[in-house]
Amino acid sequence: METIEARLKRVVSSVVAVDDDDFKPEASLVENFNADSFDLVEIAMGIEDEFSIRIPPDDMTRLTTIRGVMDYIKSKVK
Repeated sequence: METIEARLKRVVSSVVAVDDDDFKPEASLVENFNADSFDLVEIAMGIEDEFSIRIPPDDMTRLTTIRGVMDYIKSKVK
């Protein structure tokens, strides 16, 4: 079974360029991966599809780091 981190990395990588060495818990989607607002929406939609969860727009604006996104996913996935 694939880890949440591996699945999240695949989603993020499908939208923005991700170097394996840079995909760390403290990495910022905007600062480290240069994601713009459109990229963040695509990432959110990809997360929703991959993990079968719903991310309200207000929640995504608070999810700025890989760790934050993984913690959010863990809280929503049973």
